[in-house]
Amino acid sequence: MLNLTSTEYERLTGPIACEIVSNMHVNKRQVLVVKTEPPLAGIDYGRGFRAINYLLLIAKYKDAEIKNLNKFPIDVVVFIPDNLEEPLKIERKWSKMESIGWAELNENQ
Repeated sequence: MLNLTSTEYERLTGPIACEIVSNMHVNKRQVLVVKTEPPLAGIDYGRGFRAINYLLLIAKYKDAEIKNLNKFPIDVVVFIPDNLEEPLKIERKWSKMESIGWAELNENQ
């Protein structure tokens, strides 16, 4: 289990527990799809009363950090999936997707 924290974005202060759903290559970037506990409140991100259970994480600096997951902490950019029910269905470029902040991904101690 991993956790996500941010010192720059209040809604991502965390720690937010993350379970890895997929570690794949999309749009020329390595992306980690995680299920979060607790889910984020959709109302905070313009998604109404829907819970945001999944997040997409890409490495802020080096894709190998996300691909290998062998050196922590990893600085990541956090995205909300376009499709909240099917987070692995990624059809847009990263520049067109909704980024909600930067955070650090750490191993659960």
